[in-house]
Amino acid sequence: MAEELLGDRFLGDGADASAIVRVVLELSHEDPFALLASGADGEERVFAWNDPADGRCFVGVGCADKESFEGAGRFERAAEVCRAWSNSLLSADQEWTGLPLAVGGFAFGESGGAREGAWRGWSDGELWIPELLVQRKGGRTQAAVTLVVPAGESPARVEQRMQAAVERLSELEPVATLDVACVVGEQEPLDEKEGFSHWQVAVERAVEKVSDQSLQKVVLARTVRWQAKDAEVFDAVGTAFAMREAQEDCTVFLVRGSGQGDFVGATPEELVRLSGGWAHTAALAGTRRRVAGEESSGIQELLDSPKDRLEHRLVADTIREALSPVLEGIQGGGAPSVASYADVHHLRADFSGMVSDGVGLLHLVKTLHPTPAVGGLPKTEALNWLQENEGLDRGWYSSPVGWIDGRGDGVFVVGIRSANISQGTATAYAGCGLVRQSDARNEWDESLAKLSTIRRSLVRKSLPTGEKS
Repeated sequence: MAEELLGDRFLGDGADASAIVRVVLELSHEDPFALLASGADGEERVFAWNDPADGRCFVGVGCADKESFEGAGRFERAAEVCRAWSNSLLSADQEWTGLPLAVGGFAFGESGGAREGAWRGWSDGELWIPELLVQRKGGRTQAAVTLVVPAGESPARVEQRMQAAVERLSELEPVATLDVACVVGEQEPLDEKEGFSHWQVAVERAVEKVSDQSLQKVVLARTVRWQAKDAEVFDAVGTAFAMREAQEDCTVFLVRGSGQGDFVGATPEELVRLSGGWAHTAALAGTRRRVAGEESSGIQELLDSPKDRLEHRLVADTIREALSPVLEGIQGGGAPSVASYADVHHLRADFSGMVSDGVGLLHLVKTLHPTPAVGGLPKTEALNWLQENEGLDRGWYSSPVGWIDGRGDGVFVVGIRSANISQGTATAYAGCGLVRQSDARNEWDESLAKLSTIRRSLVRKSLPTGEKS
């Protein structure tokens, strides 16, 4: 198999380049997420993804190759790396084209140095190729085993490494149920950044900037930190399962990269989706808490709210303007509809179109990030204000997280409704779009509704006797 895949160019004394070799197998597993609990230890890279929009669920374990990106030019550098990976990809079966090749994401902004706190060790951007990837889509489960083959490596050695990876895949056993203690809906936060009074001052300061027309809109985020009980830790895998169960219309992700902790979330916001040259995104802004039995009133309040309609229009207009140079024949973007999720309602308008020549997925990610739904307007002024006034490192919160395949197609979502989970601590984030009509108490209540997505899904498990969280 190795000789057929690699050819003379990649083997022997005359080899001049490395190759990425991928073998695709058919599996009978019904749920890739069920492999999470047995598929990786705490030190190994993991990327899990469940996307109801296209019925795709996959888990990537291990790392065949990786690249980190820092500072200005991170998206351009990432695009170059993905092109190189794609050009080096070899497979005996063209079925690989429908499977993700690289996974990962980017931070909200450039760090300007080492990150601290919950985001210690996390870079400004990171993409990697999972060694093992199991995907369920369209009633079919496939596994991709991927290796990087250095120039000149012998066919026998390639065969040996590939066989070891395939054997490891066969050893993964689906776990029907997770051994988790309970969710943490009743637990009080350990740290809420001084609570409402601190938030009120920040909101009033932001509204003042909007009122004097220095800003049109700014999205202020806050963080809440929960601490597990003694002899317990938070379980990121269990939390991802719980989020998938509770947030059926959201994309659930779990990222365990090179940094501290696991980044897990259930986001309703798609940054960009690219397939066969056709790109899609959505403007999502304006929020109402969803109350059981009162959904219709919340929907109508949202549609009738001048503040929320303004907030959404600013986002939608900016997205259309940003896409105009890179998409042809843009469709959508009319009057918003209401998208309802487990905890909240949002105003939503969709956009789509064919990408212009030379425009790829990561070009679109750079063009759109950060949207006014997570940053503000004007973009530069809003980001500068946040850097001076928000008082937190967002890390990968509200940032692009996703995957790209060997053809350049893929999906990146916005990492909201999310938390960084590290042993006994879960650090969660929520942001609110502020315009001239914003009220601090209403925005606080909105942030509580968004945080409930995380709070009600947090899962903890008991430590072995004698260990401390």
